[in-house]
Amino acid sequence: MSEQAISYSTDFHDLLCGGLYTALIFLTGYAVLCTAFKAGVRHWLEIPGFSFAAGAGVVSLVLFFASLAGAKPSRLILFCVGIAAVTLLIFNWRKKGGLLQPSVPAPRRKFDALALLSMVSVSVLLLAVCNVSARAGWPPLYNIDSFAIWMFKAKWVFIQPLRPIPPEFHDLILSYSHQDYPLSFPFLVAGLCTAVGRFDERLIKILFLPIYLSLIAVMYSVIRRIHRRATALIIAAIFATAPTLAQNAGFAVAETPLILAYTCALAMLLRWMEAGENGCLPLAGLFATMAAFTKNEGLALLPVLCVAALIGAVASQNHQRFKQAFAAACVCGVAIGPWLVFRAQLPKTHEDYGGKLTSVSTVLHNLPRLKYVLGEFLGRCFNLRSAGLIWVVLIVVAGVGWRGFGRRTVWVLWSILAVQLMFYVGTFVVTPWKLEELVPMISGKLLAQASPVAALLIGMHLRSTRWPVVGDSEN
Repeated sequence: MSEQAISYSTDFHDLLCGGLYTALIFLTGYAVLCTAFKAGVRHWLEIPGFSFAAGAGVVSLVLFFASLAGAKPSRLILFCVGIAAVTLLIFNWRKKGGLLQPSVPAPRRKFDALALLSMVSVSVLLLAVCNVSARAGWPPLYNIDSFAIWMFKAKWVFIQPLRPIPPEFHDLILSYSHQDYPLSFPFLVAGLCTAVGRFDERLIKILFLPIYLSLIAVMYSVIRRIHRRATALIIAAIFATAPTLAQNAGFAVAETPLILAYTCALAMLLRWMEAGENGCLPLAGLFATMAAFTKNEGLALLPVLCVAALIGAVASQNHQRFKQAFAAACVCGVAIGPWLVFRAQLPKTHEDYGGKLTSVSTVLHNLPRLKYVLGEFLGRCFNLRSAGLIWVVLIVVAGVGWRGFGRRTVWVLWSILAVQLMFYVGTFVVTPWKLEELVPMISGKLLAQASPVAALLIGMHLRSTRWPVVGDSEN
């Protein structure tokens, strides 16, 4: 890798290019949302949150497809993405008579104990945001996964296309970099470095804060649809400020982008099942595909979300729902298919959880580990220093709001959570690593990945209690 390709100097030009790239992501995602939904007013935090999430996925997929075609990331490709987004917006504006517009926040009508809790939640969220911002000013990379896996891959795809397959993806000496890991986050970083003109390990942190803020905005806007402002703030704070989640938001790793994509997929799936809104399920398919292209855990969750959508279509007995499910399946197939084909050509690591979990003999041989895994892994749900309050709150709220189990969507969410946790337990059972080392090392990350389901379930169960729900005009 040439010395000219990597630099650590920062000036106004770099920050300007990084800001323009971030704006391109928002613009692209906004065009996707305007295409999926009818013109009208949406919550003022819903639009930027989902827009950045969708834009990040689309930009990384475009760069991946271009790389497969033999073209490394370039400003020309980014410019074409921007032109396509503007064209799509103009088309939607003329066809639908307008675009999505943000709502105007209404003034608070009353101040009570719940409002006081919401003020505390806002303070905690601001502290978490400041913490992520502070990490962006620290030395370039100080997490082993950052420089050994994600940014290492970002450098690969920044300086060369994927066709022909670069030797780095086959060199067994580099197996520590997990050569078959998905490339969404590396391509997102490579796009930023392309906009700047060089690979700079400090400038990549420009992306950290928008990703984290989008995660907060998405969760808040989803809960706000069924609860008043104060409740949405409290749940968003419990979710987004969980220690492991907030900590990883300041690292150059794919954890937070995965959680963002997964949260968006669940939110769109939930909205489709409850309201049947057109465009929600194809968007859920897009976000689920983004999660699959971000980390292997997301790839494992993709069929789970597909089955959940199928259950929703069958339960509704609505022919239109089946059409929407088919459209979502097409979105998933077209988006993730090329990556699966490319991934099949890469060497498997010694972990190869997919192969081990499908081997009956391997599972049976390692089954005695299950007792230890269940006790250590699930017990960490109550470790406030890593998991925060979210799992404790979920258990309490589910008990108080037990009537929520009468709703189909609640059962679907609990089923998704159960399958997700079972998948994580299964990987611990068959892992070649020593459990005493692996369980403490990654349990917090895995529980953070499952926390979006927990946060949504808290909101759903609260709706079945006497807890104050939406009844005012606050935004």
